[in-house]
Amino acid sequence: MRVLFRVDASDVMGGGHWLRCLVLAEEVLLQGGEVQWCYVSTAPALLQRLQYLDIPSSQLVAERASAEDAQQTRDLAEQWGADWLIVDGYHFSADYRAQLRSLNYRLMVVDDLNDSGPMQADAVLNTTLYASELVYQPASLDVLAGADFVLLSRSYTQTHHIPFQQRTHLFVNFGASDAAGLTLPALELLAASGINFPVMVVTGPAMQQHEQVAQLCQRHGFEHRHDVPSLYPVLNQCRLALTAAGSTLHELACLGVPSIFMVVADNQLRSAQAHQQHGWCRWFDGRSAGGLDDAVGMVKPWWEGVELDQRSERARQLIDGLGAGRVVQYLRSKVQ
Repeated sequence: MRVLFRVDASDVMGGGHWLRCLVLAEEVLLQGGEVQWCYVSTAPALLQRLQYLDIPSSQLVAERASAEDAQQTRDLAEQWGADWLIVDGYHFSADYRAQLRSLNYRLMVVDDLNDSGPMQADAVLNTTLYASELVYQPASLDVLAGADFVLLSRSYTQTHHIPFQQRTHLFVNFGASDAAGLTLPALELLAASGINFPVMVVTGPAMQQHEQVAQLCQRHGFEHRHDVPSLYPVLNQCRLALTAAGSTLHELACLGVPSIFMVVADNQLRSAQAHQQHGWCRWFDGRSAGGLDDAVGMVKPWWEGVELDQRSERARQLIDGLGAGRVVQYLRSKVQ
């Protein structure tokens, strides 16, 4: 099976789309398939992730999500003999997707909101808790919906998990690029709050201020890591997280790490609300004044609270970590 991914990343849109598709691409490879990648924009560190997995990539010479972009993507898929083209990004419109349709391959769209018109695809993947509430068109579309299809690497199911009672750190991260610029002010607020437990700060591969973060962490005695290949070894040590409500949310839930989320983009809001209803996390609005102060103010009370282990158990019940394998099994079933 041959799968071509069409994904972008940037300082503004972040790297979440890229990283979750990379998990799916790795699972395709592990199940004996072939993968290629095409993009218009990204960050050098994200390209290095492709090179590490020996995934060939092509940079398109076109305006992002334009008709020329669609034509180049379709040509690449047809010339390579792709069985599937997988597209992930909020900037890809219904018209763009319609231009990608072909009799030579099948098209899957990775989506969260169903707010961009008809999918114009063969299948849609939506891993949010509320996915089953969305009505996708056309009716003939295959919909892989819900937490059973969350894209996580195999380490989340094949590696020993540290018992929650033995975890020691607060995890701090605001996405692959920290487009909202929350890391530095969050760390200053944490330092001023008088916490007395270890803090692990992770800056993502597209985070441009990571050297400033490293200096601040050294000054306050926080641990810092930049562009880690996998978050699993870090999260496995953490008993609480202060983080953006992006795709890392699923990794935290799977490992049972109670979390205080900052919603930094409109597409994160509904997912954060849905997860908060399950009682393992709390979200704050990172787009409004005072949101970060309120979130940091909750860190110490939650850390010291008697309910933290119960929140961990509620989180673990939501996501089993086998979603990527299920998605690849579906893809294979349609080309055999």
